Amino acid sequence: MENEPIKLQTEPRPKAWLGIIWLVLYFILDIIGEILATIPPIIEGLNTGKSFDSIIGGLQITWYMNLTQAFALIILLILMKVSHMKLFSFRAFSRKTWLNFVVISLVTLVISNLLEILITYLDPNFNTANQAGIEDMISSASPLVVFIAIVILAPITEEVVFRGLIMKIIFWKYPKIGFAVSTLLFTLAHLPTDIPSFLVYFVMAFGLCLVYYKTKRIEASILLHFINNLIGYFFIV
Repeated sequence: MENEPIKLQTEPRPKAWLGIIWLVLYFILDIIGEILATIPPIIEGLNTGKSFDSIIGGLQITWYMNLTQAFALIILLILMKVSHMKLFSFRAFSRKTWLNFVVISLVTLVISNLLEILITYLDPNFNTANQAGIEDMISSASPLVVFIAIVILAPITEEVVFRGLIMKIIFWKYPKIGFAVSTLLFTLAHLPTDIPSFLVYFVMAFGLCLVYYKTKRIEASILLHFINNLIGYFFIV
């Protein structure tokens, strides 16, 4: 008997239009979650006689804020799973992948930190609006809650959105355009208010995109994001 031809299993091509829908839906869920998470502290503050403005200005990161963000992320991952949008491979990194990751990560972290040192040297009062907002929201928050928000949830969520949905799904036909769009949107999402703050976030956005572009592994960009945020966590907590 002749051997039957082996049928190779190929990964289904991503549906860009569906990726856009899931992206919009995620942001809607995230916004609703953020609004719901502010209700308990607002009610508590009003009951103690505080003004609405002072309550909003004094909001802290809480466990239920993490819960709503995690819920939105889980819903997004489920929708991507049932839509056959595969992001994670869960395979061990090859030597080439590790080499690309280590080199790009080291260069990105060194340039990013040197840039911040230079900007701070030229302007000792320099701080980004995003960083200042985070510092305000963690001044009285639990270190564990802050760790989960900044070091765990933020890297996974942002990489799934900016590298997973945007680069791998929406712009799968045009990887270089996806690279540029992801870099720009990630930078703008961190609310730069001037050229120095734009450069700070642009360098990290470029590095994260380059890690994913070279390795094709979202786990690699999540790991770099995790390391960067872990360093930042120890400086602000």
